Parts: sequence; structure tokens; C-alpha cells
Amino acid sequence: MSQSSTPHRPKYYGSSLLLDEAIEIIRARIDPLREQETVLLTEAAGRILGESVVAHAPVPAEPRSAMDGYALRADDLPRMRQSGLPVCGTAHAGHPYRGYVREGCCIRIMTGAVLPDGTDTVVLQEDTQPVDDGIRLIEGGYQRGKNVRQPGEDIAMGQILFEAGRRLRAADIGVLASLGRVHVQVQRRLRVALFTTGDELKPVGSVLASGQIFDSNRYTLTALLARDGCELIDLGIVPDDLAQTRQALRTAASVADIALSTAGVSVGDADLVKEAVGSLGEVELWGVALKMGRPLVFGHLGQCWFFGLAGNPVSAMINYLEIVRPIILHLAGAGQIRAFRYQATLGEALTMNAYREEYRRAVLRVDPDGIQRVYSVSQQGSAVLTSMSRADCLLVVPRGEGVMDRGSPVWIEPVDF
Repeated sequence: MSQSSTPHRPKYYGSSLLLDEAIEIIRARIDPLREQETVLLTEAAGRILGESVVAHAPVPAEPRSAMDGYALRADDLPRMRQSGLPVCGTAHAGHPYRGYVREGCCIRIMTGAVLPDGTDTVVLQEDTQPVDDGIRLIEGGYQRGKNVRQPGEDIAMGQILFEAGRRLRAADIGVLASLGRVHVQVQRRLRVALFTTGDELKPVGSVLASGQIFDSNRYTLTALLARDGCELIDLGIVPDDLAQTRQALRTAASVADIALSTAGVSVGDADLVKEAVGSLGEVELWGVALKMGRPLVFGHLGQCWFFGLAGNPVSAMINYLEIVRPIILHLAGAGQIRAFRYQATLGEALTMNAYREEYRRAVLRVDPDGIQRVYSVSQQGSAVLTSMSRADCLLVVPRGEGVMDRGSPVWIEPVDF
């Protein structure tokens, strides 16, 4: 990577670059990390798998009862219906019946218990009634294997359960536990150095003077980075000073895989971040045709990648969610890096922007006619952070001219900010 001391025009400059194009340009520049580590299963939720997981045993390993009832051989079903069968023992989960069940007998069995030898079917307790000689079947159409969980029904021996690159969810942790796994091989956490810029910013707990605001961006991004499994290096608030901005960037480059900042990336007199990055490394991309979040900067500082986000809170979040997060997941070795999208029905007419794709904060609602429609939340300004808090999805409005009519199909991205 080049180390230029003189800022120069980025290769990708301006705001005509579409979001998909920007992501592909950045992704092509960055190779996923190869470093892995072994962690306890209890610490693996949210981590990116570094290996494919193959089942070394079937689950369940033995035939088990799926219900409370009575285990018997299917050949004895007619007799059980006609006169009943004697109960010859009991099987509980963790305490199996140890004997062989002879013809003409049944075993009281509980959910999860191993099916006793000699039996192949379970009838439900509620489909039976006691008789003098045992238990009689009074309801239901039964056949061999009914209410029995066969070996490998959930997981077959040798089955590939998860491919490398999967982000582990709670259910995945449970599946691994069902195989007896104690440890999991995962990609190491990304180290992200974060700082915010601006003379007006003050940390929470401060007493604000006129013209000052609390630094909400750093707390928002800290929460998003934690959700995405990153190791945070918090560099705090950096004033609008070129020397101090450079120092923060040097520190970030020495300790992190990614340096992340907000504000100072547009064209104002105090927008110094782009200049500082260019003097220490290289600015490769500036500007994306995105509403909100047009003045995005991407570059590098030696071996550290840099993202400069917009300063307005909503714009910074959109920058992160739509551009930075996919690249973080790519760098971390994830297979799926883009947010899932679902089609919905537009509940209102919207005017498209001829130059920029827009991500509107929106909510899904079921109308009186039973159709689920998506509506913009009020106050779509880039500084109105409460609009993100009220939203349950992002509504993707494509770049174009004209109006999208109510009832039009649209794409949405469900979110959990």
C-alpha cells in the first residue's frame, strides 16, 4: 500500500457511485482475515465459524419416544384395541427400560425415553384407557413407527451442518451442544478503532455550553460494533484540529484492522479527516449516491483500512449498516455479508430522487384490509436520530424520477437497531 505525504484526488470521487458499486469496489480491495482461534461453545454466539462442522454421530443416537404413552410392537395393536395389553414396565428419559419387551406386553414410556428393545411404536396416553388387564387403545389410527423419533432424524451421521463463514446463532449453539461440542473454531474478532470528530461534541455526563451537543454517534456505533462481534478500541472525541486528527489516525493504524470515524468528511472548513487520511495513507473513494450518508470516505493507513462516516447521526448509521457492516463481515470471513431484503407493499406514495438511492426509516403495519404495508416514519431528516429508534425496517427507494404509487412492491430490510 502506498504511503503518500501529499493528498491527491481519490480514484473514485464524487457522489455518482451507487451503493452496490461502492461495496464491490471496497470488497475487491480487502482480503478476509486468515487468523482463527478456538473458543468455548458458551462464548461462540455471534462469532464467524472458521471451519465446516460435520456430525460425528446421529441425533438422536437411539430411537426415542416423541410423546408420553405406551411403547409396544405394532403387531400387538389389534389386541390392544380389542382387549388391552398388560403394562410390563416403565421407561423414563435418562432411565431406559433394560429388558426385552415380549409379545403381548407394553411399556409405560415418557417423552424422550429410549424405545425399549422389542418395541417399534408409541401410542399416546390420551388415546388409551385403563382396563382390568392393563391398557386398552380406544382412539387413533396407528401404524408401525408412530410417535417414534428414529436415529438421525434430526442430524444424520456425516451430515455437514454448518459451512465455514456462518455467523453462529442461538439455535446453532444448541445444535453444536447436541453433538457434545465443547469448543468451536472461529475467526478472530476484528479490532476496530473508533473516534468521533467535532469541537461541539461532549461526552455524556458533561454539562453542555451553548453550541455543544452530546456525542451520540460514538455510543451508537459502539453498540453496532458490539452487535457485529468486533473488539472496540475507543479513541474518544477528537477536536477539529488537523494535527490531533492525524495523531488519532496514527494510533488507530497501529492497533486496529479498521479505523472508523464520524464527521469531517464533507466539504466544510472544519472537515479535516479526508485531508489527514490522505497525508498519512490514501483516500481511495469519496462519496456515494446514497441518501442518507453521501459523504463517505474509504481508504487505508498502511495495513489498516479506514472508513470516514457522515457526521449526522442518521447518515452515520446508514453508512455503517449499508457499507461498513458488509465490509466488516467480509473481512471477518462471513459468507453472507449483505442484509436480507424482503418484498413489501408500499402504503403511501413516495417521490424518488433522481440522483441518489434512499434508505427511509419505516414501519410495517397491517391495514384494516389485512394487507401488510410499509410506511415512512415522520421526520426523515439526517439529524433526527429518533426516527431510527421508531423504525423497524429500512425502505429502499431506488434512484429515479417520478413517483412510486401506493401499492407498489418495494424492498425492505428488517432492522434491530
